[in-house]
Amino acid sequence: MENDVLLSVSGLRISFRSPSGTVRAVNGVSYEVRRGEVMGIVGESGSGKSVSAYALMGLLPRTARIESGSVRFEGRELLGLPEREMENLRGSEIGMIFQDPMSSLDPVFRIGDILSEVIRSHEPRVKKKEAWARGVEMLRSMGIRDAENAARSYQSSLSGGMRQRVMIAASLLLRPKLLIADEPTTALDVTIQDQIIRLLREEKEKSGMSILFITHNFGIVADICDRVTVMYGGHVMESGTVNDIFYQPAHPYTRALLRAVPRVDSSRREPLKTIEGQPVDATNLPAGCVFSTRCVHCGGLCRREQPPVRTVGHEHTASCWLLTEGGAENG
Repeated sequence: MENDVLLSVSGLRISFRSPSGTVRAVNGVSYEVRRGEVMGIVGESGSGKSVSAYALMGLLPRTARIESGSVRFEGRELLGLPEREMENLRGSEIGMIFQDPMSSLDPVFRIGDILSEVIRSHEPRVKKKEAWARGVEMLRSMGIRDAENAARSYQSSLSGGMRQRVMIAASLLLRPKLLIADEPTTALDVTIQDQIIRLLREEKEKSGMSILFITHNFGIVADICDRVTVMYGGHVMESGTVNDIFYQPAHPYTRALLRAVPRVDSSRREPLKTIEGQPVDATNLPAGCVFSTRCVHCGGLCRREQPPVRTVGHEHTASCWLLTEGGAENG
């Protein structure tokens, strides 16, 4: 139902200026995030996953240009929103966990001061002492035992897992309706990854917030997501429920990604499967399907025209000529 949709991204196109030409990073991307669900955006590095998220937060660099599209949050258009209004929206309505906590946490401020500033920037009447206490309590809820000592620390004295917990605490302080998690477990060991995912799941259940989870890790997708959007070369290849994507993948790219996931039951001598070829050049995209240069099923039509989005099942869609009558050799 329309009232269940918290975030709606439609036909989003984003390019960047670069010395080598125009980088077409996002090419007509559309997806929805419903209230209380976790939507996963999955794909290789450079597929446009993070760029679309930064666009809806109004955090794109000056070299970026939004060519077309719409991003609506609770029915309100975010593209072109004045900076003052975006500042009010960030943190209070939409929170974000950035990929690298080392570059996101100011090294000259104590953790408690950083958390206090998050609160007081949106709630200026809150006294510093109260804001500090609320920050400490949030750190405690993140499973940090000596939260008061952590609040008095600087980020340089914290482990990678601890810094990521601090980032999550900062993003949840104002109880946003939507949390964007941009590769929040990258560079963390498996044990810490599991702890972070468990924390996010618990916070989601407590507050009812929605999560847009950006990752390249299918294991994490299976663990936390309700629905999944698969991206490649700035395009949406496939979208559906977690069960659709894992058990009935319709797009050759999705199937190739799943085959490349290491299996615990595979033989030691069995080589890891990879996707042949090189990632698509965003400054020189092919005329047809963006995956055509690496697809083993590629036919003549795939090289000439972009495939339409086809409905595969209830809430399950994919963009591939193989799903049309006559297949990839049509035309």
